[in-house]
Amino acid sequence: MKKKSKFRQNLHLFTSAVKGMTIDWGGLINGTSTFLLAWTFVFYYFQIFTFIPALALGVKMKVSPLEIDFNYVNTTANDINFWTDTDNIINIFGTPAIMLFLLVMVSLILFMRRNFKRLNVRRFFFWLVVCGAIRLTGNYVSGSLFGRSYNIWNWNLVTDFLGLTTNNILQVTFILFILIITYWYFHSATENIKCLLDPFSNNRIDKLVSTILLPVVVASVIIIAWYRENLPLTEYVCLAMMMLFIVIETCNHFISRYKGIRVGNDIEAKEKLAVTPLVLAILIAGVEVLLYGKNFVVQSSQYKRVLVEEILLGIIISSIIFMLIVFIVNVRRDRKVKAKRLLRKTVEANKNFEASNADDVLQEFGVQKIKDIDKYKQMWKDAEK
Repeated sequence: MKKKSKFRQNLHLFTSAVKGMTIDWGGLINGTSTFLLAWTFVFYYFQIFTFIPALALGVKMKVSPLEIDFNYVNTTANDINFWTDTDNIINIFGTPAIMLFLLVMVSLILFMRRNFKRLNVRRFFFWLVVCGAIRLTGNYVSGSLFGRSYNIWNWNLVTDFLGLTTNNILQVTFILFILIITYWYFHSATENIKCLLDPFSNNRIDKLVSTILLPVVVASVIIIAWYRENLPLTEYVCLAMMMLFIVIETCNHFISRYKGIRVGNDIEAKEKLAVTPLVLAILIAGVEVLLYGKNFVVQSSQYKRVLVEEILLGIIISSIIFMLIVFIVNVRRDRKVKAKRLLRKTVEANKNFEASNADDVLQEFGVQKIKDIDKYKQMWKDAEK
């Protein structure tokens, strides 16, 4: 009889738990709204840092809420010459990738090191890091695989113009490389889920489904239904990768990691509906409705390239300084916490020693109290004579 694979075993455990589970509707709504906020924030963050360098270089483009179209107005010989310059490609498409990487790192530090009291704040930073990782990978994969067929302009052009992906073998190798990195991140992200739910509770599968898995599914359906035929192909690729890594890796690894934990009797209370993320998500949807179908053609720039470069450099340096400060502060805090723990243990040990019976303590170390000491006193007196 063939032994079942770990994935099939975990799938069996998961389906068995799902049959008797109860959905935490408050957690589902909160998780979905925070996921949508993080996904939207990362999307427009990436778009803004694509738009700013292009604007500084005087690139002609058509801007809409869903994409920046460089094919629409770049038709002259000068435009074609512009896009053959490696520096221009790196400035326009490398900047958003670098800035998004910095955002992911800062968000990861805040999520890991700051003990936010509000669960939805922790949840937002978790989704921010996850969506950022998927955006970096998904944008590159979509540009590499479908760029020529669907005129997708993305940061894969940076590696193309740098000569790192000049042929199909190098291109596939680089795609596999970043997919492995993304896989590793989602694998390690399982450890971070403990900041969002208690993995040792008896309803951990319910919480996993209600606050992690279903929000991704529901939010993906909402995004696809909301934008319908206007949704760029890149978004489909990113959503598909999100589903793939969340279901196959994060949830699978979580179940495998805690399946041997003995179930307790504690039951976590269901979440209350959080108004703030839900209201913010509705407001963003309202703004997008107002901008739906509107396009803005940008022909020239009133900003200087040097000024924009200085702004971007300032943001990068500030982010690096911030990460260093957070690292130093946390190292010092960890040292203080360890010193306090050691001091607390020492004080408790002294109190326990003082409160205990001295004879019992000596007896534990093999020292026996001598009851009949008169004969020894007599021996000492005889020895002194």
